[in-house]
Amino acid sequence: MARGAIPPLPVWAGEALDLITDMPSAEDLVTAMATQAEGALIRAGRR
Repeated sequence: MARGAIPPLPVWAGEALDLITDMPSAEDLVTAMATQAEGALIRAGRR
């Protein structure tokens, strides 16, 4: 493919799917954020 050429749609779709599968689940993200928030509250003496 020539430089600057727009790749066909299936290439874009494949790359998007790779990004989605590499991301942690929403549950994992919420758990990590809650753990960090709890740690911050403990360090601040509020828990």
